[in-house]
Amino acid sequence: MKFRVTTNERGNPIIPIRRIVGASAAKGQETVAILEHRPMECLKVEYSPRFPPVDFFTSLGALSNEKLYTFWYKGDREGEFSIAAKEAFKDQEARDIYWEALETGALSKTPDWSHEEEYRILYRPGWSLNELADRLLDYKFEDLSGIVFGARTDLEDKLRILRIIDKKCAEHKRSDFEFSEILFMPATSTFIERRLDLVKIKYG
Repeated sequence: MKFRVTTNERGNPIIPIRRIVGASAAKGQETVAILEHRPMECLKVEYSPRFPPVDFFTSLGALSNEKLYTFWYKGDREGEFSIAAKEAFKDQEARDIYWEALETGALSKTPDWSHEEEYRILYRPGWSLNELADRLLDYKFEDLSGIVFGARTDLEDKLRILRIIDKKCAEHKRSDFEFSEILFMPATSTFIERRLDLVKIKYG
C-alpha cells in the first residue's frame, strides 16, 4: 500500500490516523473513547548490529500503578518493594528516559534489514487496548495513493482488491489511483516493480 504523506517540522513524514484522543462519560455511564483523525509521525528505523538492552522490570509503563505495586514490584514481606519501583518512574526525568528507551528499542533492527529503509509509527494511546476495536487504526482513503501487488498475489485476490478500490474511488470521486505489481526476473534473480498502466480507475 502506498500513502501520500506530508512532513512535520522535524522533516519526518506524517499521516492522519483515526485513533483514541480522549475519553468521555456521563454520570453513571460507561467511559467511551473519543476517536479522531490526528497526524502521526513516521519515525525512521535505525539499523545496528547491537540491539539496545531492555530491563524488563523498568519497562512496564503500560501497566497501572495498582498492578505494579500490588504484584510486579511487591515483595514477600509486608512493605517490601523491588528497587525497580524506586527507579523506573520516580520523577519526570526517569519517565523521559523510559520513553526514550522504548522508542530506541521499537526503532532498532539488524543491518540485514537495512534495504527496507523502514519507517514506523509508534502508538501510545494511554488507553486499554484489550478490545479489538480499540486496536484498529484507520487512515483516510484520500491518503492511499496506490497498491503494489506482491509477486505471489493470485489473480482472484487481485480482482477482489480491484473491485473494492473501484467502489471506493467512485464514492470519493477519484481517478488518480495507481496499481503496480512485483515481478521476479529469473535471469538476474531480482525483483522489479511494474506499473499496471492498463488498469484505470474512473468514476461517474
